[in-house]
Amino acid sequence: MEKRLNNYLTRTLCVSVIVILSACSGGDNASPTVIGGNELPSINIINGNPLTLSSNESVDLQATATDPEDGDISSDIEWSSDLDGVLGYGSELTVTLSNGDHRISALVTDSANQSTEAAIDAIVGSAHGVATVSWVAPTENEDDSPLTDLTGFVIHYGQSEDRLNRSMRVSDPNAYSAVVTNLTTETRYYFAVTAVNSLSLESGLSPVVSKYVEE
Repeated sequence: MEKRLNNYLTRTLCVSVIVILSACSGGDNASPTVIGGNELPSINIINGNPLTLSSNESVDLQATATDPEDGDISSDIEWSSDLDGVLGYGSELTVTLSNGDHRISALVTDSANQSTEAAIDAIVGSAHGVATVSWVAPTENEDDSPLTDLTGFVIHYGQSEDRLNRSMRVSDPNAYSAVVTNLTTETRYYFAVTAVNSLSLESGLSPVVSKYVEE
């Protein structure tokens, strides 16, 4: 029976910032699908992915949307950011985003109430921050047996406690700290750590801690 790692991991997790980075992930544009005889609308974001912007820099978001039944419905596109919320509507929209790593979504709904969404990433602000994360490793599995096959750790981090959408692998089982780089400055980040054993099983997340990354 596989032994799970004890969630005792990193009860003394702490974070400190030294000074200074950024992240990106893939975006996608949606293609048509038929549901219940109604073909879904298609939507295409014209902007490159990811967008890289300076603090307080405005950007023109652009997308097109068509529907086999309704024709051009680009004016109905709803733009939103997972950090800033709803940004506005239309095929073109000029916005100024807050500092941080955004997932920008463009959603369109046709007259049959069928929706299609596309998304890109936007990195806003100076991406040269760093944070040092330290932890105490677990010594037991969940069944209280000794943990003898620890292989490393994973640092999970993001811009809210419920959005730890980035990660960094630490392959040294004897490590007790690591530096996370490319963080956007003037932004608060949240961090948690998991331990990994030889079966690639991860422990539960450690308690989440946060740090405001300054310039």
